[in-house]
Parts: sequence; structure tokens; C-alpha cells
Amino acid sequence: MESDVDSEPAERNTTLSPCEPESADAGTPLASDSLSARAAAHKRQKEASEALLKDARELAKAKFNYNPVKARATMAEECKKRSNGSIVPHGWQLDIAECLVLGVDCELIAPTGAGKTIPFMLPLFYQHDKIIIIISPLNALEEDQARRFRAMGLSAQAVNGTTYTEDLREDIEKGKYQILVTSPNMCLQHDKFRALLSAPAFAQRISAFIIDEAHCITQWGEKFRNEYLQLGTLRAFVSARVPFLVTSATLTPTDLCTIRKSVHINRANTYHLNLGNDRPNLEWHVVHMKAGKSDLDSLNFLLPTKERPNLERTIVFFDDIQVSMEACRWFRERLPEHLRERVSCYNARRGAQSKRDSYERFRDGSTDVWFASEAAGIGCDLPGIKNSVQFMAPSSLSIWFQRAGRTARQKDIQGTAYLLVQPTVFQEKGKTKRQEGDEIEYVKTIEDGLRTWTEGERCRRDIADEYFFNPPVRDRECLLPILQYEISYITIAVPLGGIMPDTVLTAFASNGRWRTVEDVTNGGPPAANWVWLSRHGPEVLNLLRGVDDQVRAAKEEAHRLKMDAKKAETVKKKAEAKRAKKEEQEQR
Repeated sequence: MESDVDSEPAERNTTLSPCEPESADAGTPLASDSLSARAAAHKRQKEASEALLKDARELAKAKFNYNPVKARATMAEECKKRSNGSIVPHGWQLDIAECLVLGVDCELIAPTGAGKTIPFMLPLFYQHDKIIIIISPLNALEEDQARRFRAMGLSAQAVNGTTYTEDLREDIEKGKYQILVTSPNMCLQHDKFRALLSAPAFAQRISAFIIDEAHCITQWGEKFRNEYLQLGTLRAFVSARVPFLVTSATLTPTDLCTIRKSVHINRANTYHLNLGNDRPNLEWHVVHMKAGKSDLDSLNFLLPTKERPNLERTIVFFDDIQVSMEACRWFRERLPEHLRERVSCYNARRGAQSKRDSYERFRDGSTDVWFASEAAGIGCDLPGIKNSVQFMAPSSLSIWFQRAGRTARQKDIQGTAYLLVQPTVFQEKGKTKRQEGDEIEYVKTIEDGLRTWTEGERCRRDIADEYFFNPPVRDRECLLPILQYEISYITIAVPLGGIMPDTVLTAFASNGRWRTVEDVTNGGPPAANWVWLSRHGPEVLNLLRGVDDQVRAAKEEAHRLKMDAKKAETVKKKAEAKRAKKEEQEQR
């Protein structure tokens, strides 16, 4: 079916506006905005986006006789047909796809596994003669996405330093592929490919640029892949009416501001959709390690047991490649012989073919446990992952959420995310010399958002919602507080551990004079600020009183036994002295 909209569907205002903070979406990490204020901001943004799409439809209808009902039905029916009924696009996916058809820039924030890639291909079911360029951060992800698009009957090709040849360039130029999945480096630094993209005859066939995993712009752009900050240059290759879509699961308002500047997005003319990134099928755990890099014993809980003889599908993330390789060897040595081949590693030190083989073996289930670097935490759709583990704290909460997001991407399975935190994160500098009011400094500095989430003095889902400025669409009371417990190498069956952070527990345990909730409140933070104080405070105090009574009784019993033993020893010594004196007298 031919499209009702040609390559220039509508005039758009392309003047860039500054990225000044606005209440609609410019909260800051750990913002103090009330829940109602955040809800109102998202409502305003939603209304503005809906009005923008409505205006674009009306303009396209007037110019090209565009029919939105027909366009959406065509995309939805074709998607359902090609997937044999397994993929039925949601309304929000069709909204994004329709924006791309109409030439409207888009920002999409949605949870991992929500289906962010579906809108990438929907426009091609309506505009058959167009090409979509997808910017992806990793070769493995490029190959993975191209494979999934081909499964939907679309001609797709990963274009990178490994796959690029002159023959491939000729095939692309001739229009063999509908989707090109490539990298910023190929688009901006590879002379021949850049020349192809910017050639007028080819550029007019490009219908959209999609920047997948857009958080890489902020996480990588200023560190080692500067071309991410230059992606706005791509706009010079094509008509001003060619839209850009940026998408990720983990964008803070600050990140989004940086991305807008990099990609030259005018926020006033951009369709913004934020579905949040809450994952109700994930359990979040924080594990306090006994040491840092040397504490490989903290991974013991992943080893098979008598009750669980097989390995669970798990990715263990490391920021240090050398440590990941040592951990992989350590783990294998502790496995039965028949399970050792079911563990592998994935990192930048492996060659291209070796990484590809490792990825494919893990994807098809030939291996169960993957010791991986950051590369495995970005975008790849790996089925059936039961656990994600981060060995030592990463640099930000965004990175942790990206990595944990590899887990349980299918909605019908439950997954678990373990953050293993080294002691230096919690060790305070100069604690004995610090004056009242002085700022607390820690041996290991981590991002404020990650520290707040790790310490978990409130529901961690609430903390994440504030950090990412998520829309308040879920039940505000944490549904699984009992699963957010702090665990060590020995599991203690104390249900309160799920809702009581270590700092609060320490405060309660250190103040034996507290008898009522009022006593706790008068004692000040952190216990006074505990979110569950009114509900569970009396229970905790009662429990601790019982513990105190047991300890007191044990001490009293120990003291009695000690005094009895001392008394018996005194009697014994007196008897021995008396006997010795008698023997001495008899000898005289």
C-alpha cells in the first residue's frame, strides 16, 4: 500500500529552543517535588504531546489527504500478520510510529522489555519505499536488532567496521535494505558511509533517524565516544522534515536536557512520551560485601545447591574486565565438571568472533551464567534471564537500572537484581573527628542517587521514580517491601529486614532506652525519618525488647554461673589449703 504522506509531510518549526528547566519534565535527581506536582507536570506534558500529534494529523490531512485511522490500521494489521499474531501494537507504539510518519520528533522513555523497538519498524509497513536509520551503541546490539527485524519480514542490515564492504555499500545504495542499524562512528567518521548517507538521492529516501539507547549520549559522549555528542550533525544530511526519535529506559531530566542539545531537538515541537521505568516483576536486593574486588565469596549464592542442582540464567556485571575474568575462573572451579562449560565471559578483550560466539551461546541457552562487562548491559534482548548481579557499585543509578533491566524481560517471569556493594561505600571518613553539622564524607564516593537508593531508607521504587521523574502511574505503597531486604551471606528469617535499612536498624539497636515511637521521634534521624515508623515502630520496639530481655537473661545466667564457679573455686582452694595445712602438721 502506498503512503498518503510523501517525504515532506508538514512544515515544522526547526528553531532550537534553549533547554531551560520546565516543570513538565525538568525535575532533578531526587527532586523534592510532591507526588501531585509530578502528576500535574506529566499531565501537562501528555496534553501538549497529544495536541502536537493532532495538529500534525490535521496539517497532513489538508496537504496530502492523510487518514490517521487508515494509517494506524495498516501498521497494526501488518505487524500482527507478520508476527503471526504474537505482536499487537499498543496505542502508544502506534502514536510514536504515526509521529515518525508525520515528521514529528519524538522522545520515548519506557521500561526495558516494554517494546520500544516496535515503533522503529511500524512506519515501514505504511511507507514501503522508505529507509530508517537506527543508531545503536554496540555491534552485538546492531546484529541482534537486524535479526529481529528480518524475522518480521523487513530487509535489515547491521553496518559497522566488521560488516562494511564495497559490495554492501552498493547494495545499500541500490535500496536493498529498509533498515540500517549502525553507529555514530560509522555515520560521522567513516568517510564513504557518511558520503552515502548525505548524498541527495539517498538522503531523500530516509524517513527517520532513531537513536536507540540514547542514555549513551550522556554516559559515553564526554568520556570516550565524543561522536555521540555530535549526532545533531545528522540533521544536515537530510530534509528538516525528517524526524528524530530518541529512546531509552533510563533518562533523568538532566540527561534529557543534554540529549536535546546534542541532537538539536526543539522541545516545543517534540512528542514526549514517558511511561516510566518501573519493573514490578523485578525484586531488588542489596548485598553488603565483606571486602572489595577480592570478595569473590559474595558470589557463592549463585552456585548450585542440593535443592537447586542446576545453574540459573544469570548475568554478572563488572566494571573491571580483569576482575570479571578472575571471577569467571573462580566460579568455574567451584562447579561440578558437567556444569563448567555452562559458564562464559563476555568483554572487550575477546575478539569479534569470540564475542559473537559467546553471545550466541548465551542467547540460545547453551550457557547459563555470563560474566560480562558493560557491553552486555545495553539493549540486547536475551530471553529467560532470571538474575542480574552487579559486582561492586557502578557509577550511577541509571547504569544499575540499565544492567538490571536485562532481567525478566518477559512479563510472565519473575526476576531478581542483586547489587553487591563494597564496604568502602558505607565507611565514613573522619567519623571520630567530625563536628555536628559537618557533611559526611565516605571512603568511596558514588552518585547521590545511587547512594540514596542503596541505603534504602524509603521504598526503593519511590526513590527511583523521583530520580527518573517517572509518572505516578503505579500504586504508591511499595507492593513488595519484604523483597527489598538487605542480605548478607547468611539469610536470617526476620521479615522486618525487608523494610528496615541498616542505618535505621543500627539506630534502634543502639538506643536501648527507646520504649515508644515518641522516644524514637525525639531521637532524631535516621530512625525518626524511617518511612514505616508509625506502622512498624511498635513492632520493632517490642521485638527489640524481647531481644533485650533474652540478652539480659542470658547475661544474668552467665553472671550466676560465673559467680557459682568462682564460689566453687574459692571453696575448693580453701579445702586444699586446709588439707595441706593438716598434712604439714602431721609431718611434724
